[in-house]
Amino acid sequence: MELEDSHSRWNLIVAAALFVVILSCYLVILSPTVSFWDSGEFIATATILGIPHPPGTPFYVLVAHLFSMLPFHEKALGVNLFSALSGTFSAVFLYLITVKLLVMWRGVPRSKREKAIIYVSGACAAIAGAFSSSHWEDCIEAEVYAASSLLMSVTIWLMLRWLEHRHEEGSRNGLVLICYLLALSIGLHLGTGLVLPAFI
Repeated sequence: MELEDSHSRWNLIVAAALFVVILSCYLVILSPTVSFWDSGEFIATATILGIPHPPGTPFYVLVAHLFSMLPFHEKALGVNLFSALSGTFSAVFLYLITVKLLVMWRGVPRSKREKAIIYVSGACAAIAGAFSSSHWEDCIEAEVYAASSLLMSVTIWLMLRWLEHRHEEGSRNGLVLICYLLALSIGLHLGTGLVLPAFI
């Protein structure tokens, strides 16, 4: 029990540190206004609760609308911030997924060396994902892909969590939550449905 508590504590510390570092990097180069391609359309539709190009992404528009209401001098900055936060949380969940897979494979880390291997491996996965070219670009402007990758990573993490606790009472609630998020993701981006075969 003490080993698990120590692991949980250090796991959260590393995840929080990654969140701060990645978000700080995104904020430094966050687009302060409208950038090229679809971002102008998403900013406009989020601001007026309009309908962007097919398939429409209504869930993205609703959440981005809340960010457009933040008291910035440009509404675009708020919507762009939504992408930065989504991408940051996506990278943090990538870290948590990597750590969870390693712990499921090797067991809870017992020594400092084992902890270093697991946490550094997870951090490398998160940093590689966060600063990959396509993900980086999607996280500094108004786009649906950062929010889509967040939902994908959350559902994968929930699947692994359910797998660990599947024999416990109430574990089916996790399956219901995964189904709900996958259904909700249809209103965000259809690419999020790529997680569905893994879930099935």
